[in-house]
Amino acid sequence: MLITTLHETVFEYAQPIRGTWTQARLWPATDEHQTCREFSLSVDPMQPLHESCDYYKNRVLTFNIWPPH
Repeated sequence: MLITTLHETVFEYAQPIRGTWTQARLWPATDEHQTCREFSLSVDPMQPLHESCDYYKNRVLTFNIWPPH
């Protein structure tokens, strides 16, 4: 069975903010029960994504947005 999932997270603020630091734990796991064939994450405004793993071996994507937005 092939399942496709689309998830959107939107942050809205009452006024512009100067910086954010965000961690996204959205990457589906690949294990003996499932295989993630494709994953992508887009950030607007576009920022470099830094990948790491947490204690539970979840993939974590971290990004910063410093200009006011």
